[in-house]
Amino acid sequence: MSETPAPAYRRDLRVSLSIAALVLTTAATAGLTVAADDVAVLRDARDRWQGIGYVLICLYAVAVPLGTVLLSFWARGVGRSVRLGWRNAGLALGHGALVAALAWFFGDVVADHFTSGRGGGSKGAYAAWLIAMLPAFAAVALAGGLFPRSDPGRSSHGVVVGTAVASWIFGALPFLLLVVFALA
Repeated sequence: MSETPAPAYRRDLRVSLSIAALVLTTAATAGLTVAADDVAVLRDARDRWQGIGYVLICLYAVAVPLGTVLLSFWARGVGRSVRLGWRNAGLALGHGALVAALAWFFGDVVADHFTSGRGGGSKGAYAAWLIAMLPAFAAVALAGGLFPRSDPGRSSHGVVVGTAVASWIFGALPFLLLVVFALA
């Protein structure tokens, strides 16, 4: 059973919407980063999440809903489930909230600088863990991957579960190092 290829304009729409979402996400993240100098709540978050964490969490918090909003138009046009896409976006945002809460907790134990030894110490482990946890989901959201095909036999949240599992596998070692640094 072969799948009928999507017309070129639908692929072009997906690419165009993904690029627009990426540009808007980058602009919003840059805006939030600049605003952290003037807005107390954002400044506190930036200080607690250690700069790189702040940027990655802001990027994630903007990319998932923005990518979902913009790519809903494409998903509807190609017969993908917009309702399940939004449910997947909610699951992805829940994952992001968990990571942000853990990052908030570990923000106090992370050194303000990278150590000169291999791995960068607690700051290196923290950065590696957040890089393993967040950008993959942002990329999936910006590419329209949260919208499942409407096939009755397919899992409707497999992309979210698969991305979360892969993120935690790649982030396990840096996370364990963070725990060790927190207990030391």
